[in-house]
Amino acid sequence: MEHNELEQDKDTAERKVQDVVLGIMQLAMMNHEVIHIHVRYSSHINNFNLCVYPISASYVATIREELFDIDISMNRNRFEDGATPLQQLLELEDKLLELIAEAKDNAGVAA
Repeated sequence: MEHNELEQDKDTAERKVQDVVLGIMQLAMMNHEVIHIHVRYSSHINNFNLCVYPISASYVATIREELFDIDISMNRNRFEDGATPLQQLLELEDKLLELIAEAKDNAGVAA
C-alpha cells in the first residue's frame, strides 16, 4: 500500500470517528428533556468523555449519581481488547441509545 493510500485510509477513519461523535452530541441535544448527557472532548489529549445522569440529578450536590461514565482515547486502541476508537464509540452509541430508551420509558415518552 502506498503512502497516499495509507493517508486516505487514516483520513476516512478519522471522518467516521468524527461522524459518530457528532451523532452522540446530537443524541444528547435531542433527548435533554428525559436524560442528561454530558459530552466533552479534550483536544490537548485527544480524549472523548461522556457522563450520563438521570433527569432527576441534583447539580447542587457535589456528588452526583451517574448512570454511565466513560473516557475514550482517540489516539490508541483500548488495552483490554484492542478495540479501536471507532469501535469504542459505536459501542458507546449503542449503550447511550439503551439509556435514552429506558429514560423515555420511565418518563412515559414514546421512543
